[in-house]
Amino acid sequence: MRRKILAGLAAAVWAGGLSAQVLPQASDPFDTTKLVAFNYSENQTHPVVSRAGMFTLIEVPEGEVIQGVYLSDTEQWSFHIAGNKRHVFVKPAEGGLFNAATIITTKRTYLLAMTSNAAGVWYQKVRWVIPEAREAGYENYPAGPGGAEASAQQQDAEGGAPNFEYDIEGRASFRPLSVYDNGKITRFVLPKDAQELPALFSLNARGEPEVVNYIIQGNALQVNRLMHGALLKLGEEEVRVINRALRPEKKTWFGSTTWGN
Repeated sequence: MRRKILAGLAAAVWAGGLSAQVLPQASDPFDTTKLVAFNYSENQTHPVVSRAGMFTLIEVPEGEVIQGVYLSDTEQWSFHIAGNKRHVFVKPAEGGLFNAATIITTKRTYLLAMTSNAAGVWYQKVRWVIPEAREAGYENYPAGPGGAEASAQQQDAEGGAPNFEYDIEGRASFRPLSVYDNGKITRFVLPKDAQELPALFSLNARGEPEVVNYIIQGNALQVNRLMHGALLKLGEEEVRVINRALRPEKKTWFGSTTWGN
């Protein structure tokens, strides 16, 4: 009897020209959010990825009061300063937008390069960690893994956990304080008191220098890829940096050996 009823219903639907339809489910934008903590540097522009139609919450440290928020594009981006003067809500109208933003507080100035997307990873909340007790230059280190909020530098270009396994050879005044990568970019943090920045070359698998494109960010140099090694050179002074995971050959008068041997 049950089969006859079901068959009758199916026949009625078919006769009426109706058909079953599976409605597509909208993707949940909160499945791809990130809570980001930047290590503050006055010479650093901080990248922020927002989602079209969604608010990104930007929080300044406790004890600071926002005095002004300035966006290069106020037509396609909107913002609201909360009553406590510590939080700013920024929302892009659509994906594919860019905005240069500056937040001025009673203590510091924050520079942001904001982009928007319609899908993919975006930052729901952004805040800063102030490196008060760190050694000079260490504010450019990414935060250690395992925290609730990941460092933005560590996540840049959707890379992984930072790798500090680099050997630094040379005693020039511009010798990097640290070198690390996140699986996709390589970053060289130089002393703040360096009078001039050196030229940067990559070292191939044979230990030979090659021209490479790099970005200058304050007292740091960034290459948007991994390298076997790097050569930093200024005049007659030079420093060699070796990626232990991709150790190149070392050229000597007696042939090739491995770096560090």
